[in-house]
Amino acid sequence: MDLGSSLMGALRHCRRFRALKPGRSVHSQVIKLGLSDDVYFANNLISMYVGCNESGDGYKLFDGMPHKNLVTWGTMVSAYANMGQPELALRLYHRMMESASETPNEFVYSAVLKACGLLGDLDLGRTLHSRISEAKMEFDTVLMNSLINMYVRCGSVSDARSVFGEMSQKTSVSWNTMIFGYCEEGLMDEALSLFHQMPGRNVVSWNSIVADLYAKHGNIQIALRLFDLLPQRDILAWSGLIAGCAKLGYNLFALSMFRDMMASGVYVDEFVISCTIKICSSLASIRNGKQVHALSVKSGYELEEVTLTSLIDMYSKCGDIEDGLKLFGSTLTKGTVCWTAIIMGCAQNGRAIEAIGLFYEMLQAGKKPNEVTFLGVLAACRHAGLIEEAKAIFSSMGSEYGLIPHCEHYYCMVDLLGQSGHFEEAEKLISSMPFKPDKTIWCSLLEACASHGKTELVDGIAENLLAISPEDPSIYVMLSNIYATLGMWANLTQVRKSAKKLGTKEAGKSWVEIST
Repeated sequence: MDLGSSLMGALRHCRRFRALKPGRSVHSQVIKLGLSDDVYFANNLISMYVGCNESGDGYKLFDGMPHKNLVTWGTMVSAYANMGQPELALRLYHRMMESASETPNEFVYSAVLKACGLLGDLDLGRTLHSRISEAKMEFDTVLMNSLINMYVRCGSVSDARSVFGEMSQKTSVSWNTMIFGYCEEGLMDEALSLFHQMPGRNVVSWNSIVADLYAKHGNIQIALRLFDLLPQRDILAWSGLIAGCAKLGYNLFALSMFRDMMASGVYVDEFVISCTIKICSSLASIRNGKQVHALSVKSGYELEEVTLTSLIDMYSKCGDIEDGLKLFGSTLTKGTVCWTAIIMGCAQNGRAIEAIGLFYEMLQAGKKPNEVTFLGVLAACRHAGLIEEAKAIFSSMGSEYGLIPHCEHYYCMVDLLGQSGHFEEAEKLISSMPFKPDKTIWCSLLEACASHGKTELVDGIAENLLAISPEDPSIYVMLSNIYATLGMWANLTQVRKSAKKLGTKEAGKSWVEIST
């Protein structure tokens, strides 16, 4: 074997095992031997870099090549599409077309179609479809599957079905993509009909029907019947059904399904564990949550950020913030989501000062807060009555971090200002909002009026509330209580009459787990 073949083999191994450092060493050898301008070597070097997720280095090499062939263009276009950078993939494709140096083949078209799907660019997708037809490439099954996938992602199921119907050779990918498309659009009858027509239904198609079609769209009974018929219940089938049940609020049943999954001996990954921890959070079930925590430790997933964040959230929502803080403190690598979880947990459990302190620790650690982080620290300021601190933090959202406050952030500020008696500031803030205030903001200000005896503001707030939700019984109950507290008897009589016309409010329900 000559040196060139050895270097080529080494590059392929580096790509396969994502060994970037050895790959760079091979690149140095290629340069020393004067082979860097060879298109064949350059293409393999680009392939090695993009295979190691170093698209920047791959593009530098690509851009400096004096001669490019179709493989060169296709490798870079495909790399950008696969790395979730569809804009760059399409830009490179258009540059290739403008250069008129190469004619796209099936591989290039598949990559460009993927980019179109990611961007939802249906017009370009249809243009590509026309070019593919003109080039008589409809015989390529992989390309046709890419075309179906593009139409599905762009929300044009009718176009996808047309391509699917014209295919002479359909693979399981063709059938599953089409079934998935119907599922995404909520076309249950069509998806089920196609499922029954599918020859040799595999696990993927069963999972699409069970998880995507029925569990996620509310038909749990049918999902369970189909689940019982599954020829093979793998992790995708179990996790899809568990997640679907949880999404629809069937948390106890989802927890029961998780136990059945464990009993069946199916491998459990960090995403299933994370989903189950969230179910325990929704049930406020600390006992089950600790059991799943033990499982995550045993499985080696307790340090995964998705699991760690779910655990901190679970302990916080179950009222065991101490265990949440211990878990957070024992973690060496903390991302923004992890910091946010503990800040929110402290804020929800009356540990406002600690939440604010953790926020500043997070900034000192060089982590960038997101909208949820700010919501947590503003809630902490609200509980602690720290007006000036809250103002500075609220202002920094846009000025320092480029984040746009949502309604929940404004609610924290309005509630804090109102409960502190700063009604003029609260009203100014409401009038400056880029959207209309919702029920929670007006209710917050109304309660503050009751606390401070601001009778002159109540009627105006009441008008705004009733304009938003004229048929909400809870508003009439709240107004009745406020008017009674402030001694506004005439208003109380009027609102009670209106409430009687509307009807009564249903009694609420709550769930409590009692430890024994």
